[in-house]
Amino acid sequence: MANNMTDATTVTEKIVEGFIAVVDKDTIYNLTELKAIIADIYREKNNNKRVTKKRSTKNGDDKPKRKPSAYNIFIKTRVAELKLEQPDTPPKLFMSMAASEWKNLSDEDKNDYKEAIQIKEEKEKEEEE
Repeated sequence: MANNMTDATTVTEKIVEGFIAVVDKDTIYNLTELKAIIADIYREKNNNKRVTKKRSTKNGDDKPKRKPSAYNIFIKTRVAELKLEQPDTPPKLFMSMAASEWKNLSDEDKNDYKEAIQIKEEKEKEEEE
């Protein structure tokens, strides 16, 4: 634990030093610019690794992500299609349009997505073995 704390302190110190070296004290930066500067320095000091949050339970154990549902897969693909079909539409509307389409989709069509998930899971199990 102490070693991790020391490593984190060292990285933080390097980031602060890099920030001080890059930022011009006479220039007024907005929040977005400052975040971008810090993010660039952070990635540089961590060998371009992007940090992702780990899901954990209340007791701190790591928890694997849930597999996407049929709805999640439909929404992801349909929103991407809508963006290509209607590039001038505000992004907020894509989700509601796709959700409305899912609601109006027949059970048979929804089952196609559920079957696709099962096939994908079976392939993944076969690859693990």
